[in-house]
Amino acid sequence: MNKSSGFNVDVSQADGFSLDSQVHDAIRFLKRHSAGLRRLVRHRTFDEMTIDFGLWSRSAEKQPAQFCRLPATLIELAGKHGIALELSFYASNQNEAG
Repeated sequence: MNKSSGFNVDVSQADGFSLDSQVHDAIRFLKRHSAGLRRLVRHRTFDEMTIDFGLWSRSAEKQPAQFCRLPATLIELAGKHGIALELSFYASNQNEAG
């Protein structure tokens, strides 16, 4: 038997160029699954949850700085369930969308 295990759940199908879409989807997910998240957190073996927003890194030549704002609604809903928020930036050789 494993002493610990975990699972991943996609809360958004938005691509890594659209933080706003990912945030919108995450808020909808947190609202829709609030009761299930409360049950999960109360389980005796529960350890932690994180919502990881995967983002394509912007080219330093085109945009020397990148800023990401997370709305209070998302932070409030995630905090209500003890969910950490993470921004993961990935290098991209793809053409940037928009």
